[in-house]
Amino acid sequence: MATNGNPRQKRAIAALLAEPNVKAAAASAGVGYRTILRWLEDPIFRAALTQAEDQAIDSAVRLLAGAGADAVATMTAIMADVVNAPGVRLRAAGMVLDTLLKLRELRTLADRIQALEAIYATGDE
Repeated sequence: MATNGNPRQKRAIAALLAEPNVKAAAASAGVGYRTILRWLEDPIFRAALTQAEDQAIDSAVRLLAGAGADAVATMTAIMADVVNAPGVRLRAAGMVLDTLLKLRELRTLADRIQALEAIYATGDE
């Protein structure tokens, strides 16, 4: 069962992304609940749903990345503003440091994965 050109399945996928559960998605898409359950068992439909989920996540990541500079500026402004209570400034400073450490860990993991992939590609061990 291919989702290409099947408007009911396309509506169901959009509804599954937007609604909190399968029943609500079925109602929103105008498709039977059991029909969606059956479609969810189909590997082709499932793959189309997974692809749509991946695209939605990629879009959200791009939006978050765009807001990153503003978030950092907000945290650093709160941290530096002596008008704020010491606890608020301390929490902002902690958030900046936590974020920095997480980014460092991600970069280290990415570097390690890249090195392992290079070893795997060449067959060296």
